[in-house]
Amino acid sequence: MELWNTNIKVITINPGVIETSIYDTLRQKIGDVLENNDKTSRFISVYNKYFTKSDYKGLRSGVVANVIDKAISLPNPSDRYIIGSRKEKLAVKVHPFIPDRLFYSLAAKKIHSK
Repeated sequence: MELWNTNIKVITINPGVIETSIYDTLRQKIGDVLENNDKTSRFISVYNKYFTKSDYKGLRSGVVANVIDKAISLPNPSDRYIIGSRKEKLAVKVHPFIPDRLFYSLAAKKIHSK
């Protein structure tokens, strides 16, 4: 917003989860996290679900790089590029229109319902 009346173009890239080695690192360390933390924490089930039971690693970095390349190569790029699953795209688009408390509540219910 601060640059709207300048010749500086700002582009926002929202890539969601990108495939990196962080999942491999987290899988190696998740045992320690689960063992050394409060078992009643609401995050324990999420950690266990996403880092030990899930094979999802995110988008390949090349997919994200292609969108970035396209965005910076266009004479009139969009202000925002949302990359990721349909659910991730929908969440980014809907979030500005609903209160944060409701958004986070819905997201938490979705995470803990599986």
